[in-house]
Amino acid sequence: MIVFNDMSLGGIQKKTLDIIRYVQKHQNRKIIICLRNKKGIFLKQLPKNVTCVSPKFHTAKFDMFWFIFWLIIQIYKYHPRRILSFMDLGSIPTILSLRFLFWRKVKVTIGEDILTSKYVYTETFPKLRLYLIKLFYPQADNILVQTTAQKNDLCRIIGNKISPKIIK
Repeated sequence: MIVFNDMSLGGIQKKTLDIIRYVQKHQNRKIIICLRNKKGIFLKQLPKNVTCVSPKFHTAKFDMFWFIFWLIIQIYKYHPRRILSFMDLGSIPTILSLRFLFWRKVKVTIGEDILTSKYVYTETFPKLRLYLIKLFYPQADNILVQTTAQKNDLCRIIGNKISPKIIK
């Protein structure tokens, strides 16, 4: 299962397509994409045998709250063994959802393709986001980063205890 915000223009969306193609070529696994918003130019490029789902409604307030409960249902329904989530938009809801499904043993990998400390200040509630990252990211099995700067940035935010889980 892959969890993210949408399939609009961006590097993560392109990376998602590359991962899907690689997994389909080298492994025989069913892929489910759970998007908070089912939109974007890359939706058309998803292979037909990939299941792409998203909530049927959105609210002006508490949309992330509803996304978490929707994600609980999807994880329960599809029984993934591994979830790849991207950034805090996909990772925090994923980890929170799995807390409600505590009997399920699902491995979580976070793809952190940004410099987190700079990115969060472009979004709403940056201090809350940093707090949630510090609280929930350590619960992931591993975190993928592209550079040493990204790894150091996460260690500054979360603490050095996270360092062994970060893969560059």
